[in-house]
Amino acid sequence: MKKRTVVAGSVVVVAVIYLGATWYIGKRTQEFTEQAVVQANERMTGVLGSEAERSGTRLELSSYQRGFFSSVVQYSLHMKDAEGKPAEIRFLDHVQHGPFPWGALKAGHFAPLLAHNNTSLVPTPFTQAWVDSQDGASPLEGHTDVAMSGNGTSVWVFKPTKIAAKDGSQIDFSGGRLKVDFSNNFRDSEATGGFERFSLEGDGSGGKVEVRDIDIGSTTHVGADDNTRSQSKATIGAIDVSRSGTDERFSFENVVVNLDSTQEGTLADTELRYDFGKMLVGDTNLGSLALGGRVTGLDIKALVALGNEYDAIVARHGGKQGDDIDLTPSEQKVLEAKAMDILASNPAVVIDPVIWKNDKGETTARLALDLTQPAQTEAPQPGVLVPEYVKKMQLALGVSRDMLVELFGQMRQEASERKELEMMGGLLYDQYVSRLQQAGLVMVDAGRASTDIVYEGNTVTVNGETMSVQDFLMRAMMLMM
Repeated sequence: MKKRTVVAGSVVVVAVIYLGATWYIGKRTQEFTEQAVVQANERMTGVLGSEAERSGTRLELSSYQRGFFSSVVQYSLHMKDAEGKPAEIRFLDHVQHGPFPWGALKAGHFAPLLAHNNTSLVPTPFTQAWVDSQDGASPLEGHTDVAMSGNGTSVWVFKPTKIAAKDGSQIDFSGGRLKVDFSNNFRDSEATGGFERFSLEGDGSGGKVEVRDIDIGSTTHVGADDNTRSQSKATIGAIDVSRSGTDERFSFENVVVNLDSTQEGTLADTELRYDFGKMLVGDTNLGSLALGGRVTGLDIKALVALGNEYDAIVARHGGKQGDDIDLTPSEQKVLEAKAMDILASNPAVVIDPVIWKNDKGETTARLALDLTQPAQTEAPQPGVLVPEYVKKMQLALGVSRDMLVELFGQMRQEASERKELEMMGGLLYDQYVSRLQQAGLVMVDAGRASTDIVYEGNTVTVNGETMSVQDFLMRAMMLMM
């Protein structure tokens, strides 16, 4: 009898402890969620300042209905659509409280958890067509486990979707999957995912873009000083661009996209690179292309301020984003002032690499611009080659004769026509390169013409030879004669 009493008492104690732990963890989960939303908005405000409100981007905790074993939460992401109008994406989150949520146990997760979340999309005017494509079901489902430490894993499943838009265009999406591992109170993350196919077909233009075999991955780290470093990579099997009823087709195969960025305060350094393994026009192989660029010292807050000011001007004129509008002198002056604010951080822009290869050779290019905010009291100098906000500019080009000849020859498949086109390509190359060489603007070595032009301090240096702007322009004008 005593043993039964002890066992019963132990069960009661365990039950009380578990219920108490569940109540406490439910309370802590709500605090954790509310804090995460506040932190997300604080980070946006810290970077954008008052422009965060003007841009319309914010995360809102719409409601939190906390129960004993579970809670129901709604989030809203507010932003602007492609036309600059307010848009909302809303999520419904069913939260099961730890330490041992039933949903996690059913999924085979037996370690203690802070919460087990199941998330779905709630229809809004912005997402209604997406939801309608699933007959009212959520086209997006998320499943998240949050550990006691704040670390966790979130898996998002995108369902196959076909949407016919109001303008007649059609979207066909195969569906996909995204997994995110997060830590450091959601400040650090690592994401992987992919999908098989996405296509967009326009009814009016008859054009179609199809993207196949996409894999993505990214990592983000936020330091104690709130500086952020992120690295992203996407690999794409093929991108096809075609027009119905014609033989026009452009294809890019084996595409790799890399994006790296670092942000310290409001200043960001960003590097973007595209690698196209093969470019096809119809069945003609135009070779491969590497195209990259980077921006350093860019003031994100000032850039957003310029964009918001332009959006406000467009709205006042009753237009939409992308429309041509006639700016008044005062509006032009305001936009110029906002643009000058961007230049105050002395950003630099580099387009590099640009490497176009085929079987016979390669052509390369590099453009570097060091920008600065010009002194307002400084009057424009006569004979200035580039605007005053360009502190330094460097252009490097290298063109292969054999590559150009091969490119011309590929325009025709018949042997006789191909030979004629190859001769034409070689003749054009020789004529222009000869004139440039006579003007002292290029150097030629082993069938490759190259030049390196640097503009700085109102002087130009061409392949190591420094000259005045007037001298450079005179040499360039000789090519027109």
